Amino acid sequence: MKTAPALMNKFAKGKPVETKKNNSIKNVLVYTRVSSKDQEDNLSLPTQMKYCVEYSEKRCWNILEYFGQRSESAKTDERKEFKKLMDYARKHHKNISSILVYSLDRFSRSETASLQSSMLRKLGIEIISVTQPIDTSSPSGILQQDITFLFNRWDNMQRRSRCMTGMKEKLLKGEWIGCVPLGYSYDRSGNTKEQTIVTNKDAVLVKKAFIMKVRENLSHMEIAKILSGKGLKITHKKLSKMLRNPFYCGYVSHNLLDGEVIKGKHPAIISQEFFLQANEILKQNASGYKKDLHKDNLPLKQFLLCDCCKQAMTGYFNKKKKIYYYKCYTPACHNNVSAKQTHQLFATILEHIQLDEHLIGLYKEQLIMTYHNKTKEDAEDRKAINTQLHQMKEEYEELEKRYAFGKIERAMFDKFGVRIQEQIRKIEEQKEKIEVKISNPEKLAETAAHFFCNLQEIWLQEDLEKRLLLQKIIFPEGIYYDKQNKYFRTTHINELIFLIASLSDTFEQKIRRLQDFYVLQSPPVESEGFEPPDLLQSTVFKTAAFDRSASSLIFRSTKV
Repeated sequence: MKTAPALMNKFAKGKPVETKKNNSIKNVLVYTRVSSKDQEDNLSLPTQMKYCVEYSEKRCWNILEYFGQRSESAKTDERKEFKKLMDYARKHHKNISSILVYSLDRFSRSETASLQSSMLRKLGIEIISVTQPIDTSSPSGILQQDITFLFNRWDNMQRRSRCMTGMKEKLLKGEWIGCVPLGYSYDRSGNTKEQTIVTNKDAVLVKKAFIMKVRENLSHMEIAKILSGKGLKITHKKLSKMLRNPFYCGYVSHNLLDGEVIKGKHPAIISQEFFLQANEILKQNASGYKKDLHKDNLPLKQFLLCDCCKQAMTGYFNKKKKIYYYKCYTPACHNNVSAKQTHQLFATILEHIQLDEHLIGLYKEQLIMTYHNKTKEDAEDRKAINTQLHQMKEEYEELEKRYAFGKIERAMFDKFGVRIQEQIRKIEEQKEKIEVKISNPEKLAETAAHFFCNLQEIWLQEDLEKRLLLQKIIFPEGIYYDKQNKYFRTTHINELIFLIASLSDTFEQKIRRLQDFYVLQSPPVESEGFEPPDLLQSTVFKTAAFDRSASSLIFRSTKV
């Protein structure tokens, strides 16, 4: 091979081969690892160290650093000693030839083992097993080493599978795995290999918690407070999990049981019947709070606001008169009104703001038009979001590659990786919001039209949940009640409802109704929902009775 003149070297391509320092004596690192404390106690670490040192001495290699000397699982590469090894290798790679390990499975059993070895190889560092001699200077040797890594990974998965099978078999026998629940302890005093679980001093308070839930129906917060006073510190969230755990009535439930519940060998703290009673109460009231049995008769409770003190009005039942009332409990206010009277006024309001039947066709046409316009805008937004999402995912993939090849440190990868993932999550959430599609907009428009034609009927006849939803849709911030003038007032009405009301009468009817039912004040009503673009320009909508410059809508009825 003829070498070009030195003047031509500036036209050469590729990087020149870097020569290691101290070529006469190879510098190496030694890494040892055991996956459990038992292996460490059985002198596995000293054995690994001995073989690595002897291998190095025979070849007159210089050991720069030792890493390991502690138990670390190889399931992932988040190990502290392993991270120290890799960081040191990247920092001093020009002065390191090899990393010595007892066997390749001591280096790693994770799926990234081949990637890590490839990265080190690019830095000029080879992984050498003292018990598995493989020549990685050739492609076949590299393939053999990668196959060994894959086999180690497979072996690790096989061991895990056997371990999970053993755990499942143990559960099927009625025995427990892991820490026992509150109120129980393991009895390790005997020499028998059989698992023995006994109750401890907390069992009495655990049983008391179930009793308080079944017999007194106390909330989780109240029960936790009582138990805390007796010396058992427990949060209401942990208490909720405890009350739902069948372990306390003698049964074992675990994710490994694939939906089965097994009779356990441990003693039960409460009976099965008592446990089921407690959970029936929890099922009826999942939040853990007492259910208000009178709420069906007080749908405006907490929704109705006192116009004097601006506080939410609660409700109560007068046993003597057998009448429901709404009441404000603010001192010196005592706004008190009959629920029947209040419901009549509210129903009258709904009647006069609902859609007239002769406008159903026009309303449906406008809704469909608005939907198609919005869909067209969403398509453009989706395109922009997809482009942005693709760019962010490419940035994260590039960051992963840079970390895998040692161009950035773990701390830098974590810092920027979390940021990019958070941005991707927000973009995907934004994408989901605009990807809501309606399969049959015509049918939905028809349903909406009939809904807005029957506001009063829906509120009077439907169940509590639908009545509350209807109230929240129309008046998102509630309504104020003035006890002196006996009328309702709101500062926030749904824009679509406001539009419907403005279209449902002639101008003369509005003026007449204004005198009997409505009084308007100033400035603007805050919008809610969407604004149909064509109908908003109608002359009817700009009439004085429903001027959009009104900030507060007052409803008053002479019939009440």
